[in-house]
Amino acid sequence: MELFDYLAQSDSAGTTTQQTQPATDTPPEGGAQGPGGLLGGGSFLWIMIGGMALFMYFFVIRPQRKEEKRKKEMLSSLKKGDRIVTTSGILGTVASVKDETVF
Repeated sequence: MELFDYLAQSDSAGTTTQQTQPATDTPPEGGAQGPGGLLGGGSFLWIMIGGMALFMYFFVIRPQRKEEKRKKEMLSSLKKGDRIVTTSGILGTVASVKDETVF
């Protein structure tokens, strides 16, 4: 504390410097929250991470898996003579079906 008193004393020109007041542990008025915030230290962060994971699952991963399953079922049900439209819009008829190819 002596250092602060020394710094607060007047300098060589005779002018005084502003004195500092000691910090208090009481929170400021107006309902401001301390470092913990409303939900505590890291709780809000974990809630947001969990929310983003749920969002990614329901709007990205789950629909993609559904589409893959539907596509597999459709490809496995193809047989010789089925009329199809390719993704590029070409009309065709299935001539033969092998393990990984459809002609």
